[in-house]
Amino acid sequence: MCGKTPEVAALQDLLTYSLKSLSCWAAEATRNGVKLPASVASFLHAATFSTLTNVNFDPARFKEYLTTAHSLRDEVEGAMRDAGVEATPAAPEGLPWFDIIAHPAQWRLSDSYMASASEQQLRTLGQMVSLEHRRHLIDPTLLGLHEM
Repeated sequence: MCGKTPEVAALQDLLTYSLKSLSCWAAEATRNGVKLPASVASFLHAATFSTLTNVNFDPARFKEYLTTAHSLRDEVEGAMRDAGVEATPAAPEGLPWFDIIAHPAQWRLSDSYMASASEQQLRTLGQMVSLEHRRHLIDPTLLGLHEM
C-alpha cells in the first residue's frame, strides 16, 4: 500500500530490533551513571523516525542505520567499560516472543556480518524479528503492550 518493498519492510523491522538493543544498553549505562555520547539520543530519534514515516524506501540507507546502531551499541558498551561498569543489560528469562532470536539486550550484528550479508539474509533476519512473526507466539494484546 505505501510503496515499500518487502526488503525495505524487513530492514525496517531489523532496524527497530537493533534500536531496541541500543536502547537496552543506553538505559543500562544511564542506570549506572555512565554518560552517553550525545550521538546516541540523536541517532535513536532519527532512526526511529525513518521507520515510522513512508518517506524513505532506500535499502542502502537502512543498512547504514543498522551499521550505525550496532556501532553505537559498541560505543556505549565501551563507555561503560571505561567507567569501570561491568553490568550488562539483563534479558528477562522465559519470554515466549523471543523464540528464534536473542532478546534485544543480547542482540548484536557484527560489522563483518553487515558487510557480507546478502539482501536475502537480511530480509530473512528481518522477518524473524518482525511483529508479524512474533504475533503468533503470544496473545496479540500482550505483544502490543510489550512493543509499547
